Amino acid sequence: MDSFNTGSVAPPLTTQAPNVDSIRDAVAKLEADVKSKGTTLSGRIIHLCHYLPIVSTLQRTAQADKSIPSPPGTPEHRAIDAQQPAPMEKGPFTWHLTPRRGHTAMHSGIRSLSATHKQVIVAYTGDIHAHSPHINVPEIVGGGAAAPGVETVSTEKLTAEEKAGLGEAMKTFKEAGSQEYPNDMEYVPVWLTDKTARGHYDGYCKATLWPLFHYLLWQDVTNEISSHDGDFNAYLAANLEYAHAVAKIYQPGDLIWIQDYHLLLLPKLIRQHHPDAHIGLFVHTPFPSSEVFRALPRRREILDGMLGASLVCFQTYSYSRHFASSCVRVCGYETAAGYGTGMGGIGVTAGQSTAGGKVGHLGIDVHGHVVEIMHCPVGIDAERVEMDSRRPGIKPKLDALRSLYKGKKIIVGRDKLDAVKGVAQKLKAFEKLLLEFPEWRGNVVLIQVTSPALSDSPKLERQVSELVAHINGEYGSLDFIPVHHYHQHIKKDEFYALLSVADLALITPLRDGMNTTSMEFVICQQQAAFGAGGAGSGVDFEGDVVRSPAKSSVGGVISSVVGGVKSVAGSAAAAVGIAMNGTVLPSDEIRAPSPLVMSEFMGISNAMSKGALQINPWNLGEVAEAINHGLTMDVGEKIQRHELLYKAVTTHTTPMWAGVLIKSLLEKIGGENTAHQTPVLDRTLMGERYASAGKRLFMFDYDGTLTPIVKVPSMATPSRGTLTALTKLAADPKNVVYIISGRNGDFLDEHLGHLTNVGFSAEHGCFVREPGAAQGTWKNLTKTFDMSWMAEVEEIFKYYTERTTGSFIELKNASITWHYRAADPEWGSFQCKQCLDLLETNLVPKRPIEVLVGKKNLEVRPIAINKGEIVKRLLYLHPDAEFAFCAGDDKTDEDMFRALCILRPSVVESQQVIMQPPVSASLMTSPNSTPPELKAVELVIKPDAVFSTAVGPPTKKTLAFWHDLSPREIVQAMLELVGEGNSPDPGLPQKDGEPIEQPAASAHAS
Repeated sequence: MDSFNTGSVAPPLTTQAPNVDSIRDAVAKLEADVKSKGTTLSGRIIHLCHYLPIVSTLQRTAQADKSIPSPPGTPEHRAIDAQQPAPMEKGPFTWHLTPRRGHTAMHSGIRSLSATHKQVIVAYTGDIHAHSPHINVPEIVGGGAAAPGVETVSTEKLTAEEKAGLGEAMKTFKEAGSQEYPNDMEYVPVWLTDKTARGHYDGYCKATLWPLFHYLLWQDVTNEISSHDGDFNAYLAANLEYAHAVAKIYQPGDLIWIQDYHLLLLPKLIRQHHPDAHIGLFVHTPFPSSEVFRALPRRREILDGMLGASLVCFQTYSYSRHFASSCVRVCGYETAAGYGTGMGGIGVTAGQSTAGGKVGHLGIDVHGHVVEIMHCPVGIDAERVEMDSRRPGIKPKLDALRSLYKGKKIIVGRDKLDAVKGVAQKLKAFEKLLLEFPEWRGNVVLIQVTSPALSDSPKLERQVSELVAHINGEYGSLDFIPVHHYHQHIKKDEFYALLSVADLALITPLRDGMNTTSMEFVICQQQAAFGAGGAGSGVDFEGDVVRSPAKSSVGGVISSVVGGVKSVAGSAAAAVGIAMNGTVLPSDEIRAPSPLVMSEFMGISNAMSKGALQINPWNLGEVAEAINHGLTMDVGEKIQRHELLYKAVTTHTTPMWAGVLIKSLLEKIGGENTAHQTPVLDRTLMGERYASAGKRLFMFDYDGTLTPIVKVPSMATPSRGTLTALTKLAADPKNVVYIISGRNGDFLDEHLGHLTNVGFSAEHGCFVREPGAAQGTWKNLTKTFDMSWMAEVEEIFKYYTERTTGSFIELKNASITWHYRAADPEWGSFQCKQCLDLLETNLVPKRPIEVLVGKKNLEVRPIAINKGEIVKRLLYLHPDAEFAFCAGDDKTDEDMFRALCILRPSVVESQQVIMQPPVSASLMTSPNSTPPELKAVELVIKPDAVFSTAVGPPTKKTLAFWHDLSPREIVQAMLELVGEGNSPDPGLPQKDGEPIEQPAASAHAS
């Protein structure tokens, strides 16, 4: 979908690639800066992941094992290099811990942060494996469920002592061969019941979210209609367990990073318990466009859960843009410009600063709390992959493969047998190659390894098997098989041998968050081409010289091919050799790195776009041509492309990714959007000050403060509890109660006019109705103003109304508003910005007006009148007030809070507060009468009796002293002041998503 933001073009990932050390230095400087501003940082990072990177096996004695093991699950399982389990004996049981393979890149990045920070991983234990004594504990890999044939123990049947014993065992666990860091990893297990774990992962994650995030609607992947609500309950329950686990260990100043789509509700759940927490969310999967995402039944809950974070990060710019669009279109939130550096963000402004590296990012304004959005690909741990690619077990397997397929070009593919991995499209494209380029028949083989997917797909397995049989039957012979399909897990040595021997890697996912195979292929090719069989010695290119490198380093980049290196004409299969200074080296003496053909629909595709041959996997002809190009590519182009790929893979590594995430979160903490965090309204303190005050002022905004914001303005009627609170407050002779609203007088009269003891201000201060005045008795503060500008503004608004379907104009007595809440959200926002620019450029400089940008509206009003002037007038008229409560929720209410800033402690403690007559006091007199002499007054109210309260989150940028989360809390606080807080049915304003309560609106209609 088109975006009307000025920054709709994806920004580059980096202008100049930083290194890990520079990122760590930047993090240290940011932490020092944040601490200098008074913000607490603990030096600890809490990571919340789906599974612990540990397989836990419980070995009980015969006497202790009284429970019956539960049946084994059916997940991913593959053989890997064995590591002896670390036993932890305690009483009648022993815990054996082994590494869990999977999500290697993510955990590698997390471990790298141990160089500078303490690390805590909070995650689900996975299935607990049960083994009797004297039986070797098998190595398990993959998801959280047990491998076939492995008995499990239900978490409900574990004793408290056994659970505590696992926690103790994890304190000493270290993975063999992992890099040592100054800070140890701490693991905190999350205990889920079997029912919750299965409903969470196998149900909602894999059956609902995963297909949708990969652009598959549920009917595309299953023949059954899944119970979204039942699975969602399990998903919510699992996220709640994580939130409880965090609450037990959280310390002020912790940085929290939540990983992937399994925990999308968690940011909001943590935020509810710890409003000041610094929370980041990284989504490893793709994020679909808003038109696809809106099909999700629980779409609002998922988005609101994600928006509990301070920073949300994705693999690519397009995923970030889709998320922002979904927030705007599904939730009705607005975009806001944020700030940060990161490796990429959604730019809404140029915002470049060479000194600070600032880049404009897109943010989502959630009731004043700006959630920043950015993108940063994960990458791989290039150093570790390079070391693994030199393992001694690889070369024999590599030599065997070369011997087996001697004289043939080898294409390698490795994927999960999943609907989105494009295996069927790959096979069809390979058949297209053999059909369109017959010279490859008998000269090229495709080795396709497919590992079992997390969910079985018999239909896809059958389709792939039939395609393989068809291609081999059509183009094979007794002594030649074009497609070798292995549906199994393979060991790391076998995998790296395949990547090293390949003449071309073919990776064709239809949609993928990140594909590590493509990056591992580049590292293996670096070793195979510029090392003796991957051993690290061999030839390198530097100008016209062929030399043997003394050292191979991940940090380096191979030299570009210039001048003296060029391809020599050869057969269609490959170039025969390399010409250097007139000497042709045979191709068996030098092997150039092989090319990569990869889908454009991968999270890493942008970073590798210049070096890889990118294709649309649905376009079989394009894929076949790319394969042919790769197989016939000359050596010079191969090396040039490989250099770009190698630079990308060794730059965007997992340590870099992890460092950028922490750096970006720290920038968010120190940014202006979170510089002023207000505490939640202290009702106890307010009650004490209320009780001791001889005179009290109450000043309320209406929409968003006493009633929730609704899509249709006329539906914003007061609840029964709101009317009760206002009535009882106004009945106390010590209280002066005013509603200061942007609504017109007619609306306020209709719904609140029967409250005769309440004063009103309409149209942002343009009209006032004093307490005790009859309905319709309004004083116009603008009657002496020149209002001829309204016709000009109306003409401009009409122009934009005609071009914005769903928008309309609201004409008031002293202001005019253009609403676009019912319009397409992105188009309406774009038109609003255009209209605002026109007004501020052509009309505001010439007329006594100001333009206010509200929630889905644009309002023009006289310049001298606003809500703040009404607050000043009330303070001036009641200087003996000893208590003041003022509540509002949007930008127009900041004028009220600004007026109360004269009562800040720093001002009051140093001097008396003398208030000069405000403009609004003189405007109340008749234009034909002599205005009374207005004198300055002294205010007696103390700072601790002023309760200016912003409705919204604590991170909302405001001048208020306090905050409360919603109108519901504001009304509840007022009911408590008048003794109605414990009413069994107080009739509070509805929560988001609840039907609007109608009876209160008509209670006084008669």
